[in-house]
Amino acid sequence: MIDVKRSRDRLQFALGEPYNFAITLAIAASLLTSMLIGVAWAWQADSARDEHLETFGTTTATQLASLSVEPLIALDAIRLGVLTTRLASTPTIRLAAIRTIDDRIVALAGVEGLAGARVFDAPIEFEGETAGYARIVVDEASVTGGLAPGPVVWLMLVVTVALCGFLAHVGYLAFIAPPSEVEPPPEPLPTSARSTSLLVVNVFNLNRVPATHRAQVLSACRERLARVAASGRGQLLDLPGTGWLVTFEADMAESDYAFGVVLKALAAAELLDELNEGDHLPPGLELIFRFGLHDIDRPEHLLDLRHSDAAADGIVLSAVAPDGCIATSESTFERVLRPERLVVDELESPVLTGLSASRAGGCVVISTIAEVSRTALDRTLEHLRA
Repeated sequence: MIDVKRSRDRLQFALGEPYNFAITLAIAASLLTSMLIGVAWAWQADSARDEHLETFGTTTATQLASLSVEPLIALDAIRLGVLTTRLASTPTIRLAAIRTIDDRIVALAGVEGLAGARVFDAPIEFEGETAGYARIVVDEASVTGGLAPGPVVWLMLVVTVALCGFLAHVGYLAFIAPPSEVEPPPEPLPTSARSTSLLVVNVFNLNRVPATHRAQVLSACRERLARVAASGRGQLLDLPGTGWLVTFEADMAESDYAFGVVLKALAAAELLDELNEGDHLPPGLELIFRFGLHDIDRPEHLLDLRHSDAAADGIVLSAVAPDGCIATSESTFERVLRPERLVVDELESPVLTGLSASRAGGCVVISTIAEVSRTALDRTLEHLRA
């Protein structure tokens, strides 16, 4: 509640004496002038930014089309998936996709949705013929550039910020509360030691599932993965064009917590593979699942997790994993005690060279659990099925 009498007294003090009146008038005039200059500069910058956005989108789509020629002709879905995944993981690109000439999507990564975004298409040409199209969706809010402000503009912006801050401070002291009433900031809350692991589930041949069965298949997969996520105190997120992202929360005080995460990932693989034995699919068709497992020492906000570097690394790990296997980052595998309980192998691939989640060019592949530890996996599956 504003104290009207106190505010009136302080306003009279600010405007009543000549010196205070002059200071107040100077601040108001400087603020108004800076705001008018800022509006004029912003109008010019917006026009230049729109031109910059058009140039950026057209150039990026053309580059994607150029890089997609060879893998599209060879129908190399892995390379196309890597191209679109890495491009969609950048902050400015919401979605990247590769389509054939008959409008069939062969690679797609990112978030579908056109609100606040702009679409750019470029033809993929081979020997003078159009073989397909590359599409990107650019987030307009994340694209900057265009008008380069000079030193004078920067100085005016700094002065404007300083004046706004000073005026806000004066206004707070005059109209809201005296300094003695200002409360100190709250103490930060302690956080428990925990580890967050990310399991990327890649439905590698979903495009082969007929449209009449696709919704039923996706629902069945999601229902099984939701059970796995709940058992690990985690969350389940959709990854358009790839599959799903499952998070697991583990207490690092437990000595064997990392092996428990791997057990849940293997259980997810077996639960999904059981779909091939049911009546969800047409005769003769089997779903192919690939998995990428990575961990984060400092968990990110759930809404930003799909666009994080760790999620992008997990998607690439899942793209290079053998069918039905889990490609695991070294940082995750090194936390597993007694790794002889797992059946593992090393995988070398140039696609993994740029990943932060793996040593240069390689990762660890977990195919199944050793027979002597099979009981632990069976208990996990029993719990999930119940």
